Amino acid sequence: MLGAALGYYYPQLRTWFLMHKEERSFAGVLTWIIIWALWLISATIHIYMWYESRMYGISYNSLVFELMYNMYSLSSTLVLPQISFLMYRRQHSFVIRKLERLGTLSFGVYLIHPFFLLLYRQFSPHIGSPQLIHVWYAGGFFCALLCSWLVVSVISRFLPFAWILFGQLPGTGKGSSSKEILLPQPKSFYPKADNTQQAT
Repeated sequence: MLGAALGYYYPQLRTWFLMHKEERSFAGVLTWIIIWALWLISATIHIYMWYESRMYGISYNSLVFELMYNMYSLSSTLVLPQISFLMYRRQHSFVIRKLERLGTLSFGVYLIHPFFLLLYRQFSPHIGSPQLIHVWYAGGFFCALLCSWLVVSVISRFLPFAWILFGQLPGTGKGSSSKEILLPQPKSFYPKADNTQQAT
């Protein structure tokens, strides 16, 4: 519900996410400090509780688990969009360009990444070190992401009807142009000044 509300009221909320210097207020800054604090605290407690439960068998009330999980999930829907806005201000950086490209292919990556995870887990080594287990899990993440990204990129470039498999992709599908679809530049997110109000 929160995600639907954010999408519906996005034109009114975008300035709140951007937090321009000239539009900052004490109440607005305090609100964001509280949201970020809730996000960090709930994430830390949730991870800690799972760690204690898995490592030492310590049990916690299920309501506390649900509370921490929901606090983290709900606050993430507010924190992560603001992080994306802050990142997007560095629009010419290498990372942003790659993330834009990944965004256009994300549906295809989402569809086929379980296949690469399945392949990766077929070759699970016998690891005795906890540190190496974390490395192995991280390797699964990067394997699924990069392999899926590569496959979808190649298919979208060379297969004319790739949109049937992976949805609408840049440069493919009916009615699409040969140019890649670009995300709007950050300046388009800024609210335009009302000339009639300035005149008055």
